[in-house]
Amino acid sequence: MTPPYPVDLHCHTSRSDGAWSPQQVLAHAADIGVRVLAMTDHEIGGDPDTLTAAEALGIQLVPGIEIITCGRGHSGEKADILGLGIDWQAPALAAHAAGNRQAQCNWTAAIVPRLVEQYGGHWPLEPWLARVGQPFLHEGNVYDELVRRGHLSGVRYEQYLANYVAPGAPLHVPLQRPRATDAIALVHTLGGLAILTLTDLDPADWQPVVAALCADGSLDGLEVRHPKLSAENQARAQALAHAHGLLLSGGSDFHKPARGPLAQTGLTLDEAEPLLKRLREP
Repeated sequence: MTPPYPVDLHCHTSRSDGAWSPQQVLAHAADIGVRVLAMTDHEIGGDPDTLTAAEALGIQLVPGIEIITCGRGHSGEKADILGLGIDWQAPALAAHAAGNRQAQCNWTAAIVPRLVEQYGGHWPLEPWLARVGQPFLHEGNVYDELVRRGHLSGVRYEQYLANYVAPGAPLHVPLQRPRATDAIALVHTLGGLAILTLTDLDPADWQPVVAALCADGSLDGLEVRHPKLSAENQARAQALAHAHGLLLSGGSDFHKPARGPLAQTGLTLDEAEPLLKRLREP
């Protein structure tokens, strides 16, 4: 179908590394006709006011989270997990967010000297944090600042992740993350469905990783639609989900318009119904 899709189960707000506030994302979603939206900020939940605002706009808001794993799935591969339908007020989520906050603050303190070493100049942290509205930086914030300063002319975000901050790259700083199986367990503790994202995996590794996580982590679904997945790989992902009896999910991974519009990728209401039905179950 022609975007926007009515169901977008993967987006980010300014609560993590997105550019727009939850209220701005909701308002735009309503304007373009999104009916079901999952907010999946990194390592943190939302608040009850967001749920109330979505209801007032006629949007079914699915409380979510994206958990970045340590790498890297069952056999060392990166395998990030979306949690859909979680309890944003659960103590276990607050504990996870606090641990991530400390790890991210440690990463922030280490990345600034690395930037000075690589690019020279001054990188004052306090005004930078004020601009991003967080007590720490994400990789996306560093990318935006490097682009703003003219250091990454013509470098796409995916290229930056692979060539600048990945292990062995000049700006790589280790960041403590949970294993994928532990992330799945946390999502289940929070009352949600655990969805594997595929975009950071080589398609040749999809089958063994999915099989391992189904056996070891009780995986619930696959994100079979994403802007980075070609039509061919979307079809492969759907076939893999069906083969393992997994729910289908999909979304835009929206962060800000410059990186791709909200609901450019997602599901139809019919496609999303099996997952939404599971979320309605007690």
